[in-house]
Amino acid sequence: MHTFIHENVRKRFLEGFHYDAHPMGMFVSAVAALSTFYLDAKEISTPTRGPSRIIRLIAKMPTLAAAAQLQRRHALCLPGHSLDFAANFLSMMWKVAEPRFEPDPILAKALDTLFILHADHEQNCSTTAMRVVGSSHADPYSACAAACAALYGPVTAGPTSRSSAC
Repeated sequence: MHTFIHENVRKRFLEGFHYDAHPMGMFVSAVAALSTFYLDAKEISTPTRGPSRIIRLIAKMPTLAAAAQLQRRHALCLPGHSLDFAANFLSMMWKVAEPRFEPDPILAKALDTLFILHADHEQNCSTTAMRVVGSSHADPYSACAAACAALYGPVTAGPTSRSSAC
């Protein structure tokens, strides 16, 4: 249920970008815009609402990423609830006209592993950005947009990278 994005995000916001806009710039902007669609986003001091906001945010990431990437090529296929996280992302990226798309299970498992490894990459540049922005009591969507913006740069590995800017 939380995987769907509001129709205005896709139709009015993402379609408003220039035809050759970079998908990552569109993605960062769309993540930040989510705080304007969920009015409770600013209520960060309500601890009982926090987990639902984080679940909503994580669930929308593959849909927003697919929408930004596919904006120039064809319409976004809606997320489905019968597939897991990685398989659902692959389905939204590659489904064309078939009623049901079954991604290669080996590819879905590899992508799932890649997502886990990326999430467990210690204190990288995007993690630092999210923590710093979150410490200002910004809403989770804005903090996540800052983290995504940090991933947009060519140097994102963090202090262990040779030429790290973070």
